[in-house]
Amino acid sequence: MKVDMKNLFQRFLFVFCFLGMDAGLAVAQEEEQRRFEDVETTRVRAMSQQLAGRIEPARSCLAPEPEVEGGPVPEPDPQCALEVLQSIQTENLPGHEKAEIWNLLGYTYYLLDDMARTKEFYTRVINEPEANAPLIMRTLKTVAQLHMMDEQWDLALRYYTEWMSFQEIVGAADYALLANIHYNMDNLDRSIENIEIAIEMRESNGEIGQENWYAIQKAISYEQRNFRKCIDILNKLIVNYPNVRYWRELGGMYAELEEEVEQMAAYHLAYIQDGFTSEGQYTGLAYMFISAQAPYKAAEILIDALEEEEVEDSEKNLQLIGSALYQSAELQKALPWMERAADKSTDGESFARLSGIYVDLQRYEDALRTATEAAERGAERMDLVYLTKGNAEFNLKRYDDAIRTFRQVDRDSQGYDSAVEWIRYVEAEKRRDQQLRDSGIDLEAILASN
Repeated sequence: MKVDMKNLFQRFLFVFCFLGMDAGLAVAQEEEQRRFEDVETTRVRAMSQQLAGRIEPARSCLAPEPEVEGGPVPEPDPQCALEVLQSIQTENLPGHEKAEIWNLLGYTYYLLDDMARTKEFYTRVINEPEANAPLIMRTLKTVAQLHMMDEQWDLALRYYTEWMSFQEIVGAADYALLANIHYNMDNLDRSIENIEIAIEMRESNGEIGQENWYAIQKAISYEQRNFRKCIDILNKLIVNYPNVRYWRELGGMYAELEEEVEQMAAYHLAYIQDGFTSEGQYTGLAYMFISAQAPYKAAEILIDALEEEEVEDSEKNLQLIGSALYQSAELQKALPWMERAADKSTDGESFARLSGIYVDLQRYEDALRTATEAAERGAERMDLVYLTKGNAEFNLKRYDDAIRTFRQVDRDSQGYDSAVEWIRYVEAEKRRDQQLRDSGIDLEAILASN
């Protein structure tokens, strides 16, 4: 999570650096740390009245007043300020006055979007031995932020730590910004050390840290494979900065820890808040409910997603809905979904599953037809295809066909032992039927009357 340095710099530049005024450090109401207990008051050399009068027009160009009280504030005119400042000869000026002019030029070039000249003049301020200490301290932070904007993190760290060393009081936001610099330099240990100082300063005062502070802490904790800590951070974010993506991330952390119940609960809470953004999230949650022995809920989720066009009307998704309903013993509801899947099928898998539903519904002709189609196309579990096909043939009294089908089951497959049992059973039923016929009993008439 990287800070938008352009926005950050624009927010603070006027307060800390503009016009060379002694702007005080705005410190939030939080527990702060004193860097020095014996800071002495630094003497500030004033600008001459003559020079102050000459640069006043530049100040007015950079911070124009409303034409009427309460009216709109005009836009700054940096080009006007530049013309005024460039007309001033600085060679013979005292160092502290040169620094004040360079400070104004730095801000002027910033408004002109000339970052190279901006950094040049602000750096001159820092390097001027006679510059007033308050101006140097303010400018150090400005230069650090400019280097952050250009992603020159080593220079940003140099100037920012120097700025911090001058501060009597360092606030939580200061430590957070230092953490961001270290994070972008891949100094993860230093980054998390400083971001946790910032967070602790806020939380120990009964407040909450900024959202992006926890984001940095979470990102580093994840890279360090500290998933339990990530969960603690996400719980804070969920409470204080409610956002459905944090529920999704929480589910991901529980997945890393293989805590399936908690994972499913987090993802489900994201789902009911309309927090899913991809098809995989819907199907993933459906598989979780199936694994948790709640297949009907899985089917409901997918059917709703399909109706809302959040998932595709694909064979895979239709098959998943049909299978979930089948596992829920909702055979009549499962049937149309599996039939739609078979219509889209490029292999025999959906036909194999459909034939199983037909067998359970005692629609043996349809079961035989779809099982035959599955056998011709090929399926992942051909042993199950042959078992289903043989079952249908047996119930249609096609005993010899059933025996031939069961004998097609591969000896090394999981279904081989079942096929052997089926063959014995079919042969026995075939003999029994033959004995009944030989005795003159009209078996078909008896079955028809029932």
